[in-house]
Amino acid sequence: MRYNLACALSADLGDVSAAIQILTPYFETASASELAHAEIDPDLDPLRSDARYQALIAEARSRLAASKPPG
Repeated sequence: MRYNLACALSADLGDVSAAIQILTPYFETASASELAHAEIDPDLDPLRSDARYQALIAEARSRLAASKPPG
């Protein structure tokens, strides 16, 4: 539900700050497939150039990489 609200805030209302605020807890637990979807979802295009969004993506990637078993 957070993700869909963030998409509406971003794509329909142009409220980048609110969308990022809603996505912050989402990305803290997002799965690899959820992260992959967020990276290509056109609803989030208005966020892509924002350093806060880029940091959220980077942190989620790091979290997921650290949780992978070695090998």
